[in-house]
Amino acid sequence: MRMLWFALGVAAGSAVGMLTAPHSGDETREMLLNKFEDGKRFVEESTQGLRDLAAEAVEEGKQMIERQTGTIRDALEVGRQAYQIDLQSRRERVG
Repeated sequence: MRMLWFALGVAAGSAVGMLTAPHSGDETREMLLNKFEDGKRFVEESTQGLRDLAAEAVEEGKQMIERQTGTIRDALEVGRQAYQIDLQSRRERVG
């Protein structure tokens, strides 16, 4: 949302600048192009930071899932072993 407001601010500032500019049309167009490039660079740098944060969050999520999967796998193995021990104990009592 901030990017939208930034873009609107750039557009409004550019329009006001064109209306009140003491420069020729070529100079004004050059200044507008430079401002546009500055804004574009700002947006690219800002979004790169967001992409980096998102990638870090995804990686942390994957690691958490791997840890939880290992914990569940270990718990299932312990349960299976307990079942086998109980089953063996019952067989020994019966037979």
